Amino acid sequence: MVAEIVDGGIGQLGERIGVFGGTFDPVHSGHCALAEQFKQQCALDSLVVIPAATPPHKLSLPLSAFEHRFVMLTLAFAEVQNIFISRLEQFREGPSFTIDTLRHLKKIIGDKRKLFLAIGEDALAEIHTWKQYRSIPDLACLVVFNRPFGVLSETEENVRKAFPDYYSLNNNRRYFENNIEKITLLNMPAVDISSTRIKQAIGENEQWQAMVPEAVSRYIVEHHLYK
Repeated sequence: MVAEIVDGGIGQLGERIGVFGGTFDPVHSGHCALAEQFKQQCALDSLVVIPAATPPHKLSLPLSAFEHRFVMLTLAFAEVQNIFISRLEQFREGPSFTIDTLRHLKKIIGDKRKLFLAIGEDALAEIHTWKQYRSIPDLACLVVFNRPFGVLSETEENVRKAFPDYYSLNNNRRYFENNIEKITLLNMPAVDISSTRIKQAIGENEQWQAMVPEAVSRYIVEHHLYK
């Protein structure tokens, strides 16, 4: 069913579809900036934001209820065109593996549309620990965005380690296999904001409101989150 995949309908997604996953606990202004740059620099027709239900790399960490995180995402992107918040992982049993999510999404939207998956350069450094990671770029082109204090040369080295068969043309930060683009390194200013930092600030009664969209700030206060 369409409603189970993307609120708003599959037909509105277009041909070039971005996928942006994470815990979003909470979503913050850095996420919003990344989403906008992701759309612009990859010429996306739409962006599907997928909050993880059970992130495999954070199984031991406390996580806010899925519904809280979902609602905060809808508030954060309410005024942005062509961004859809998905419940794709909400009812899946077991950990929310990226490869499973992409296969499910690909099955629904078909093979003719092109997927782009946003990941951080810190995630790229650990991608060799992900389930069936070598198959991920076959389903979606990896779009790697920089983290604060990241080093480009280290990111390029991580690409070569994880995907030794990929090659770049004229060192233009795009990597290919059999003339098919598999990885591109996104060029955007790093935003020094994290969900962890926001939760720490809330818990310590420090200023945090400027790090999240105003509607999200009101929701956090109203529901007494992260206290």
